[in-house]
Amino acid sequence: MFKLVRPNTNQSVTIYFNGAPLTAFENETVAAALLRQGKKEFRTTPVKQQKRLPFCMMGTCYDCLLTIDDLQDVQGCATYVRDGMQIKTQHINEKQGSDHE
Repeated sequence: MFKLVRPNTNQSVTIYFNGAPLTAFENETVAAALLRQGKKEFRTTPVKQQKRLPFCMMGTCYDCLLTIDDLQDVQGCATYVRDGMQIKTQHINEKQGSDHE
């Protein structure tokens, strides 16, 4: 489980994950905010529909891809939260295509 290792002095913001409101902190990445709150599925793979969640947290593995504000293939580990952000688990089937498996 992910948790803050020190008290966070940043202001909180509200983000929405699959329609549900969540509290996040300014200067926190989307991936960190979701993991800290126990979210365990960021996307599914196009071919086998396997669940994925962040692995590297530095932008190289692409397992943290999400749909953010209707834009697909956004890396959650490299995107900072902002108030009102709409985040969805990314489900892309093989026919729709995606650059990342």
